[in-house]
Amino acid sequence: MNQTGSLRNRAAKFGLDAVSALTPRRIGSPSARRTVGVLLFWGIGDAVLTTPFLRTLRAALPNSDIVAIGKPWLPELLGDEKLVDDFVPVVPPWTRHTGKYRIWSAEWREFSRTVRRLATRRFDLLISLRPDPRETLLGRLLPCHEFAGYALAGGAGWVTTDLGRAVGDEAATYRGDLASLAAMELLGVRPPAEPHLTILPPPPELIRQLSAARYQDRPILAVGFGASHPLRRWNAERITQSLALLRRPPGAYLVIDFDDAPQFAVPGNAPIIRWRGPLGDLRRVLAAADVAFCTDSGVMHVAAAVGCRVVAVFGPGSTARFAPRPPLHATYAVEPMPCRPCSDNCLYASPLCLDRVDVSAVAALLDDALAAVTRPRIVRRDAVAV
Repeated sequence: MNQTGSLRNRAAKFGLDAVSALTPRRIGSPSARRTVGVLLFWGIGDAVLTTPFLRTLRAALPNSDIVAIGKPWLPELLGDEKLVDDFVPVVPPWTRHTGKYRIWSAEWREFSRTVRRLATRRFDLLISLRPDPRETLLGRLLPCHEFAGYALAGGAGWVTTDLGRAVGDEAATYRGDLASLAAMELLGVRPPAEPHLTILPPPPELIRQLSAARYQDRPILAVGFGASHPLRRWNAERITQSLALLRRPPGAYLVIDFDDAPQFAVPGNAPIIRWRGPLGDLRRVLAAADVAFCTDSGVMHVAAAVGCRVVAVFGPGSTARFAPRPPLHATYAVEPMPCRPCSDNCLYASPLCLDRVDVSAVAALLDDALAAVTRPRIVRRDAVAV
């Protein structure tokens, strides 16, 4: 985070701590926790990284009504997981990349209406899994008996269960660990930190395409370079160069296509399958791949969560917080890069963190990942055969 962002966060913490000390949340007798709300306002990867906590919550409170509050695509991503009972769409304007605080905008007016509707519901327990003073403030405005959040972010007087007590350096803590530690603080159980999504059969259309392309019994390489922010999108020419340097081609290239993805070229030394579809099918498609080559994105997190080996190129994002962990996964990031993470506000005309990526080093990581695949997932006996 840059210095301006750090100063802003410290100011927010000081202000909310002062206000919350004057207006603390008061709780009476212990709540039955029959209705539990979980704030999931951010990106696909952020939601995937909360799955260790959500699984533990579901197991600990099997009879509670667990409600996920956040982006409209959450049912597509998590609906099959049976971790929550209901989804309430809420999109805070501050999760946008630009115009976060134009409170006169249509987005803020719609958010205000949504919050008023949400305030008609009563939560026995409301949970924020992100150290964010805005979520703590929102939790104070909504009717809830208990609020589990992060006092380190500010508003300590409004937090009834501090999920961050065991967090030493929040900025350097892997988000899966953050979810795991939160489960320990709230529920007394610390699950594994690695996120997990249920592995579902690949779409039949993908199987037909592989068969038609005469796929051979070799690893499938998924390539997906879409990213929500332009600063996180690697140059198409560099992606093309990395793929061209592979010493041994995969059995097939599975190109995950998005409107915001760079238009890179794929070598013609193996069948090329292109996929474009809804988020709900993305994990089915990635479950057919053995290695995923991507940037810091939702594709990266979904691929890792369904057991795909990941080779990820990081730009402005924090590798400590978000990179999938070795030895199964590999991350390339230009170091040293003192301005990382920058909250997607680059100091330069072009992002040095991506411009300086060594394509030969990335290709070597890809070669290692492909070589580590002893039997492709799609032809294993427990998968759909081609």
